[in-house]
Amino acid sequence: MITVYPKHISLKYWAATLLMDYGNEPLPILKDEANWTKWAKIVAGTGSFLNAGVPSPFKQKEDESLYKDWVEWAKVVYNIMNSTTN
Repeated sequence: MITVYPKHISLKYWAATLLMDYGNEPLPILKDEANWTKWAKIVAGTGSFLNAGVPSPFKQKEDESLYKDWVEWAKVVYNIMNSTTN
């Protein structure tokens, strides 16, 4: 379960709470907010996130994001992870 809703906070703060909430998952540390889509792709392909169906932030090509920003993607992740029972 994700404890922090991704609104009115920074990406780095939200990413850090994800690491705390899912300490048993091998999630990467977000170092560069400009490359949030690459970080998000790794998160989406990891353990519980992959099993829950968290989407990659990319369309077919990795240079096209499905989401206008990280907040839009993170809200989807929040809803999916908080609706699944693991």
